[in-house]
Amino acid sequence: MIRIIAVVCIIFNHTDGTQYYHATSNTVTWLYSMTGTILCRMGVPLFFMISGALLLEKKESVKQLFRKRIGRIVVVLLGVSLFYYSMDIVRYGMEKASIADFVEKFLTNGIRESLWFLYAYLGMLMILPFFQKMILNIDGALIKYLLLLKVVYDIGMPLIQILFRVHIYLDLGFVGDYICYMILGWYLDKDPDHIFEKLKTWKTSLFLVASIVINIVIMYVIFKLKGQYDVLGFDLLTVIMVPCSWLLVKKVTDNISQDGWTGRTILNIGSCVFGIYLLDNFCRWQWLSLYLKLCEKTVGVVACSAYVGVVFLTGLLYSCILRRLPIVKKYI
Repeated sequence: MIRIIAVVCIIFNHTDGTQYYHATSNTVTWLYSMTGTILCRMGVPLFFMISGALLLEKKESVKQLFRKRIGRIVVVLLGVSLFYYSMDIVRYGMEKASIADFVEKFLTNGIRESLWFLYAYLGMLMILPFFQKMILNIDGALIKYLLLLKVVYDIGMPLIQILFRVHIYLDLGFVGDYICYMILGWYLDKDPDHIFEKLKTWKTSLFLVASIVINIVIMYVIFKLKGQYDVLGFDLLTVIMVPCSWLLVKKVTDNISQDGWTGRTILNIGSCVFGIYLLDNFCRWQWLSLYLKLCEKTVGVVACSAYVGVVFLTGLLYSCILRRLPIVKKYI
């Protein structure tokens, strides 16, 4: 379920929905864009939390890690890069297209910007063994300290930079990186010290809603004070929204049977999420003309929502078909 939520966030982040707040006098459209832009920041952290929950306790040698995981991502990255490079040749001609040009763009993430996640994920896998050893001594007290450092790094320091234009030079290492979300994902999934299981669903929901509202208010105040929006502001409360969303999904899905229709549906869609992410750019290109027509005949809220929905469903369809191919299924 968290995978599904995360990929919808990713798709929305790649649409014009994240830009409507710039030029609109319509309150509904502004709120839609502002709320969506804030929420979609959860997509990548949620994916890394899933990786933490699934991988940090894996007992694998470095050799197994390279063979089973790193090798798989390299093959996927190479394959999807070739696909999009070939698509660009067909669409644009690309007179300078060559093997050397492809290799250069492949090494510098110059084929599709959205593929940066795979490069980051590949780097994370390479240093995974170090963090697998590190979590053995992490307890509830350290998790609270980690969250405190993350709040300082993600909320306190950016706010000072936005409001006072002072950049605080403080490097907190992995606290400012996605590895932090991996550790949080591992801990929240297990909750060995029973810190979060006592947290009521309504309180978690309240924290999530309050974080969204406060972040919107902060963005509005920043605009009024500075006359422009600051993109740093969109990530301010992600560190609160992401764990809250994780815990809410965990509480809700704990009551869903994996053998029931709902459980099977969630599992089947969730298993296709990686494919949906890989094909997101292709699906958005396919439906771009429909989106533009909807923009002309409706309002941005309707057009963008329909665009996100149809891209998700198209990616799901393609992913389901590809996963029926034995060789492809091993990778996506």
